[in-house]
Amino acid sequence: MPRTARIDFPGARHHVMNRGAKGQTVFCNVDQCDRFLDLLGQAVSRYRIRVHGFAIMPNHFHLMVESVEGNLGQAMKYVCFQYGFYLNRAMGWDGQVFRGRYKNKPVYLEEHWIYLLAYLHLNPVRAHLTPDEDKAIWTSHRAYLGKTAGLEWLTTVEMQSYFESTGGYRQYIAEAKKKRSQPPEGFEKVTFDSQQS
Repeated sequence: MPRTARIDFPGARHHVMNRGAKGQTVFCNVDQCDRFLDLLGQAVSRYRIRVHGFAIMPNHFHLMVESVEGNLGQAMKYVCFQYGFYLNRAMGWDGQVFRGRYKNKPVYLEEHWIYLLAYLHLNPVRAHLTPDEDKAIWTSHRAYLGKTAGLEWLTTVEMQSYFESTGGYRQYIAEAKKKRSQPPEGFEKVTFDSQQS
């Protein structure tokens, strides 16, 4: 049986996603979203992952994660298990909260990594949850605009340095939103199923 390439290794970058079991809503209110973000912050300090971006949707989440020590599995198991335990208690549920193990795709190319941030931040707009990315509360978009406190664990400096050299973050998002900036070739390979955004 041929050996498969290991996709998690020190320094690997990933697009991580998980959905509610049976498509159910798993982020219903502010407290739940805050709890999930708190757990992400804990995972950053416990497992030394670096989170570069996130989008929390009603029935799923997306993350841009750099696996500094090659232990993404441990970090995501912690976040998903702890959140599932919390949500079951909060909602009086019993059973699996997420649809199995999280999904992750490695992101090897810099242009894919950069565009992934726009993909995440425009997710609520594409899903018609908000008309404008500035009004989306549960993404890292506002942090990239310098408008969100309390997310010290979120790593923005590297992406910001890229945008500073290319006309700015807001311009990049506007171009992606208007589809003037097309996804780089092969980008769909890191987005799972584009219809599941």
